[in-house]
Amino acid sequence: GREARGEDRPTGEGPARVAELIELGMKPGPEFKPIIDAAFEAQLDGAFADEATAIVWLRYHLSPPAPNVT
Repeated sequence: GREARGEDRPTGEGPARVAELIELGMKPGPEFKPIIDAAFEAQLDGAFADEATAIVWLRYHLSPPAPNVT
């Protein structure tokens, strides 16, 4: 994790900011922090490198899972 790498940043900075979560339809609340932390980890792992692809990542991870159709 980022703690092991010695990295930290305040919530609201980086590719996944509170403003983007609100724009995606989320209401402000305590659930923002885990989402922002997960996005930060994903960025460190190379999942995305800029704000545009961060938004795509957020949309994918915030969407409900697809129904399992067999």
